[in-house]
Amino acid sequence: MVRDLTREGQECVIIEVELPDSCGVQDVDVEFTGSAPSCKGRPDQQALVLTVQSFSKIVPLPCQVDESRCTAKFDKRKQVLKVTVPVI
Repeated sequence: MVRDLTREGQECVIIEVELPDSCGVQDVDVEFTGSAPSCKGRPDQQALVLTVQSFSKIVPLPCQVDESRCTAKFDKRKQVLKVTVPVI
């Protein structure tokens, strides 16, 4: 996970996840939660939840993000899903 700037100068969080060879982007569900259950002491922290088939991964986010402007791009050659979401 990286904090970076978009071409427009907007600060964003970028998460890259390698997917198994048997998966495609259509098999991935991307959601946001208002809190990350694995982050004790920070109940208001947002998290990204990635679900692939029967596997789920919760990724606590380092800051508040605008989930309504989230974009996801899948690189078939590398089998990597890249999720970009602007910081609020």
